[in-house]
Amino acid sequence: MTIKKNAFIQKACAVLVVLSMLLSNLGPLTIQVVQAKGPTTKVDSVQTDYVTALPLAPVSWTLFYSSPVYEFHKLVVYNGNLYAASASDGRLFRFDGLSWEDLNISSETGDSIEEVRSLQVFENKLFIGTRVGLNGDEFIRIYQYDGSHFSLEFSDQGQANISGIEAFAVHNNQLYAANAADSPGKVYQRDSNGQWITLEYIESGMVRALGSYNGYLYAAIDRGENTARIWRWHGSSWEFVIDLAS
Repeated sequence: MTIKKNAFIQKACAVLVVLSMLLSNLGPLTIQVVQAKGPTTKVDSVQTDYVTALPLAPVSWTLFYSSPVYEFHKLVVYNGNLYAASASDGRLFRFDGLSWEDLNISSETGDSIEEVRSLQVFENKLFIGTRVGLNGDEFIRIYQYDGSHFSLEFSDQGQANISGIEAFAVHNNQLYAANAADSPGKVYQRDSNGQWITLEYIESGMVRALGSYNGYLYAAIDRGENTARIWRWHGSSWEFVIDLAS
């Protein structure tokens, strides 16, 4: 048994020698050899000077794409492509694995889209949350995209210089959207007929994020007062959960 054990250790060390030729020498490494026999287990160790640790992940980031706009807010995969939403100039980009394409969402919809803040894949469609300027007024709008065409899903009053649809969430197989352009904050629900309804108002503040967890829909409220308030939806009313800033 000792001969077999030593042969195993020698082979392990030989492997480490090869690895040390590929990696930087970072110091000694201790190898543990576990030998089981009968009801007891024996642990032996041997130390080598070749390698201490193997890298578990890349140690640096590489610039992959430099876009003509700034302030990206969301990345999502839809039908095998990567989509990127820009809040700086109302742009939506698509990456097919080889090149990036500006989908010209304002031209395609005929609307002056100022911000694209959120994306969500639901029922094999890509839902897009925006803020739109129209004839001097501001609107929050949700568009649907099937990979080729955009269509308007929902529109409501917004505010100038304030975010539009900030977040989506899928909860109990239904789609929800957060309006961060109004106070008190609004949350919309898309029903089984594809119609959007406004849920009960939460409180003074803007809804910045949504999440589904343990049977509840959670909403994060921005009141601009050094608060971080979380509420949850019971299906008919909102319940205050916690202020994480207090």
